[in-house]
Amino acid sequence: VYPSVDLAGCDIIPVGPNTSLSMINDNICVPYLKNMESNGHELSDFCILALDFMNMCPEEVEVKLQTLHESSTDPKFQQGSGSIENLTEHEFEYTTVLSTRQNVRIFVPIKRIDFDENYLLKNIPSLRNRQFVKDYKTPEAEQQYIRQSFWYRDELLKRLRATWKISDKAKNSISAGRSGTIDIRGLKLSSKMLNIIEIDKIVVSLEVYDDQDRKVDDLTQIKLSSMYFIKVTITNRYSYPVFGMVRHVIVCK
Repeated sequence: VYPSVDLAGCDIIPVGPNTSLSMINDNICVPYLKNMESNGHELSDFCILALDFMNMCPEEVEVKLQTLHESSTDPKFQQGSGSIENLTEHEFEYTTVLSTRQNVRIFVPIKRIDFDENYLLKNIPSLRNRQFVKDYKTPEAEQQYIRQSFWYRDELLKRLRATWKISDKAKNSISAGRSGTIDIRGLKLSSKMLNIIEIDKIVVSLEVYDDQDRKVDDLTQIKLSSMYFIKVTITNRYSYPVFGMVRHVIVCK
C-alpha cells in the first residue's frame, strides 16, 4: 500500500457575533465567512472545523479540502474519489502543499447542523441484517451520545472531501502524478464538539436602540444616565411550541 496523507485529529471551534475573524485565519476562513454574512447568513450559523493532516509520503504533496454548504444528496458521495467539480460561491475550497512528514492544521468553515430531535433517535444502521436488540447495559445518556455522534459525523462526511496529489513535475520520483482521496472517516466527535456543531433550538438575540430609535452597534459606546431600549427576539426551532418568560434584571457594577 502506497503511503499517503492521514487525518491525525480534529476539533470544532465556535463562531459567534463577537468572534474576531482575524483570530481564526486571515487567509482561509475570513473571506468565506464575510461573503456568507453579506448574503444574509449570521456568523452564529457557522462553526470552524479544524482538521490535522500528516503527510506520510516520501514526496511533497498537494492537499485539497472542499466542503459543501449543504449535504450531498448523492448516496455514493462518501465513497466517491477525486475533487468535487463546479463548486458555487457558497462552498469552500482550500489547497496547501505539505513536505514529507509535515503536518498541518486546516481550518474549515462549516454550516452548523439543524437535526430534528426525532432524527437523532434513529438506530445506527447495522451491517448485519438482524433484529435490533435494546442495550440494557449501556446507560441511556451514553447511548444517546453514541447515536448523536454517529449521525452528526455522517452529515459531515456528506459535506467534506479531501484529496492529495503528487506533482507531475516531481523530480526523480516514480510516484509523480499519483493522487488519491484522504480517508476522513476517522473523525471523532466529543460531546463538547457536538454541542458546538448542533444549531441552538432556542435562540435569544438582543438589540439596543437609543431614544432616537437608532440601533447601537457598539455597546461600548453606551452612555450612563441615558435612555435605551432593548429589543428581544426569540427563535424556536423545535417542532413544538415552548413556553417561558423574559425577565430583565438590572445588575449594578
